[in-house]
Amino acid sequence: MKNRIAQLRKKQRYSQAKLAEAAHVTWQTINVIENDKYDPSLGLAFQLAKILEVTVDELFLYEGEKMINTKKNIVYVTLLTTFMFVLLNVFFIYENNSIFFLLIIILLELGYIALVSNS
Repeated sequence: MKNRIAQLRKKQRYSQAKLAEAAHVTWQTINVIENDKYDPSLGLAFQLAKILEVTVDELFLYEGEKMINTKKNIVYVTLLTTFMFVLLNVFFIYENNSIFFLLIIILLELGYIALVSNS
């Protein structure tokens, strides 16, 4: 789980050792938590938040939102791809407006590329 411990600790001029002492853990524990190699217990999370004068949700960043956004992007990309397929079919049926449809397809493709590259 991502966290802001190092950022907040440095802002308050705590060393890892000083924060560890206040939380009754070792500096190594603080180090592995800061480096996202260990998720603290709920009690330790509340204790660290209290010491750093923030709430637990301000201290720890839940990655589940990223997963939800990724699922939304997959749905969006699927809808966009379906829409592009329909436009391509319309493009081949109504060739007299081919420039208009071609521009729409190019714009949708650029949007699709931008969305996929940001995911």
